[in-house]
Amino acid sequence: MTNSNMTCEEFDAALPDYLEGTLDEPLRAAVQKHLSECVRCASLVRDLETIRKNAGALPDLIPSRDLWQGIEARIAAPVIPLAERPEVQRRFVPAWMGVAAAALIVSTAGITYMLTARSLQGGKEQVATLATQGSPIPSKSGSDTGAPQISTEQAPTPADGGGAGSRRPPTGSRMAASDAAAGQNRAGARLAVQQEQSDAVYGREIDMLQKIVTQRKTQLDSSTVAIIERNLQIIDAAIEQSKTALAKDPRSRLLSDQLTHALDKKVELLRTAAFLPAST
Repeated sequence: MTNSNMTCEEFDAALPDYLEGTLDEPLRAAVQKHLSECVRCASLVRDLETIRKNAGALPDLIPSRDLWQGIEARIAAPVIPLAERPEVQRRFVPAWMGVAAAALIVSTAGITYMLTARSLQGGKEQVATLATQGSPIPSKSGSDTGAPQISTEQAPTPADGGGAGSRRPPTGSRMAASDAAAGQNRAGARLAVQQEQSDAVYGREIDMLQKIVTQRKTQLDSSTVAIIERNLQIIDAAIEQSKTALAKDPRSRLLSDQLTHALDKKVELLRTAAFLPAST
C-alpha cells in the first residue's frame, strides 16, 4: 500500500530508485506529489540532476600514451626470491606466538568459567533471599488443613502455665528475621570463598601473561613498553585499593565486583601486549 502523504524520510529511502527510474507507478506518483509540496526534497533532486548533467558533459579521458607496455614489463619481470631469515629468528616467532595463543585460550576458559559460575550462584542467592524475606511462616496446626495461618502474639494465661517468668514463643516475624540474617551470613561466607577462587584464577592467568610480556619487551618499541607499564601501574593501584576496601567489608558484593573488574582490565591489557607485533 502506498501512502500518498509521503514524508521526507520515506522520500530519502525511495530516492535512489527514483533517480534510476525503477519505481513502480503508484510509488513514483507519490514521490512526484511530495516533490511538488516539499521545497527541501525538490531542491535536492534539482541539485542531483545538475550534477548528473554536468558529469555527462565531461569529455572522455584518454591516456596520453599506451600504458600497457609498462604494465606488461612489470608483470613479466623475473621474481627475485628474498633472502631467508636466520634459522633462530624463524623458530622464535612461532614459539612466542604459540605460547601467547595457548595462554589466551587457557585464561579465557578459566575466567569465563569462573564468571559464569559466579553469576549463576549470585542468582540463586538472590532468589533464596527473596524467598526467606517474603514467604509466610505457617503454623504447625494449619499444615494439615492447608488453610493460611496468621501468627499472633497472645498474653499467657494461668491455665497455660504462664507466669511472670515464662517466655513467649517466637513469632513468625522474628523467625523470618532470624532466617534472613542466617541467609545473609551464608551469602557473605560464599562471597568470600568465591572471591578467593576469583583471585586465584586471575592470579594464575596474570602471572602467565606477564611472563610472555616480559620476554617480548625487547621486541617492542620502547615508547609502547612505557605506555603498557604506566597503565599497569594505574590498574595495580586500583586493584590494591579494591583489596583494601574489601578486607574491611568482605561481604560487599559491590567491592567484590569492583575488584573483579580491575583484575579483568589487567588481563585484557596483558593479552593485548602479548600479541603486539614486533617493532622493526
